[in-house]
Amino acid sequence: MKLTLEIVPGESIGPFRLGMTSSEIESTLRQLTDDPSVTLETLGLVARHNTNNGMVAANETDKCDRLGIRVYNNEHSVVLKGQSVNNIGDKDARRLLESIAEDIRHTYGGFGSESKGIDAVRWEDSDTWIDSIFVMPVKS
Repeated sequence: MKLTLEIVPGESIGPFRLGMTSSEIESTLRQLTDDPSVTLETLGLVARHNTNNGMVAANETDKCDRLGIRVYNNEHSVVLKGQSVNNIGDKDARRLLESIAEDIRHTYGGFGSESKGIDAVRWEDSDTWIDSIFVMPVKS
């Protein structure tokens, strides 16, 4: 089963929203599909749940503060601003993010905007494609 997941900077990836607990994310996955072969891993989705001390949470009540989706070689369709970002090249991704935010910052492995809550990350700095796109809470 192929799914389409839309990235909304600062908010969500498909039906998975910032602020969800790990059990809410799992429940949302099962509502999305009852196909047992579709897992967070096969979707290419990662959710980080941090506690106040910055450690990865084992607690079911901790809220997700960062969601990511692998866009390189993902069999599911991933969309941002109505445009497919599957296997998107570095230059096209930069242009797309610049159309979303004026304050794009460049880092060793990618670029993004804290004011819009989005990051595009390469696997290696020298790569010409984007490996994953992350959403996180907007910072003003």
